[in-house]
Amino acid sequence: MNELLSVSEHDLHSLGRELRRGTLITAIGILDFCLFETLVFMVGTNQGVRANLPRDLSAKQKPEENALTFAERTLKRTGIERRLGLVKELLGVSVADTLLEDLKPLLEKRHAIVHQSKFFEAVLFKESPVMQARPFPEVSYDEAGLAMMTITEIADVVLTGIAKSFFGSELGDLRPLNPALEQFYREMRQKLGEKSAHEPEIEHIENPSWDLFIHDQMVAVVDRTLLVAIRPTSIESLPIAISCIKHNVHGEKLYMTVDHEKKKEVDTLMKPCFLEQLLNGKSLLIEYQNVESDVPKFALFSLDGFRGAWQKAVAAKNG
Repeated sequence: MNELLSVSEHDLHSLGRELRRGTLITAIGILDFCLFETLVFMVGTNQGVRANLPRDLSAKQKPEENALTFAERTLKRTGIERRLGLVKELLGVSVADTLLEDLKPLLEKRHAIVHQSKFFEAVLFKESPVMQARPFPEVSYDEAGLAMMTITEIADVVLTGIAKSFFGSELGDLRPLNPALEQFYREMRQKLGEKSAHEPEIEHIENPSWDLFIHDQMVAVVDRTLLVAIRPTSIESLPIAISCIKHNVHGEKLYMTVDHEKKKEVDTLMKPCFLEQLLNGKSLLIEYQNVESDVPKFALFSLDGFRGAWQKAVAAKNG
């Protein structure tokens, strides 16, 4: 007998996160496969293309290999960016810079997701630093959609370009990007452009009232809204531990900017140089991700009074 299982909101959010990550990884995998198979076919079947292989790829063909097997072996260890370069160099098909710019951060995020298990970060456990696996990077709805659009558009450029240049034909219904899909993507890109053009809304906390906060064995400096907590540690090389209570999207990074300098990715434990920035700075901008918002949230604090509160926290920590 079938039973209706209850599904919590947390379960739905978790499923959505995995689906978006899967969409990005799958889309890039499709492009990887498309470029590889296209290059193998052209190198393996066109002697002129094969003769123009770059020197680092022009390995000698083994006696037992046919041309296609040789092409597979030669191109096997190339990545997507190299394959796009070979498409331009060998086949004369160029992909627009705007598409390549859209692709680059998607490749970086895919790399972080696929190899995430190899990365760890230091966190504070009681009074000692411990290493824990970093959470998988979050993929937003917009990023997942952009991945599908970008990969489809690049594949369309490559395949239609080769068909026209080498075979003098049009792909017709075989095009990855049919007219209806092209129109839909155009409208989606316009919406994404309008969304990114909006200035971010920043919560200005002009009087944060930095103060000492002690709970059990935890000593910290907090603002009056309790958005951020900055704790002294006993580790000379990592003297501060930072947390943001509203930063609660799994896998997303927390960023801080002092006095409009370059923003820094915030780990749980931070180095002395960042502490010096906080002690000598005038303002602190925090960029965080909250499950209730599809876009990053920002909060701007004055650092007036932070130095005095920090001195109290260090004294209480060492007292």
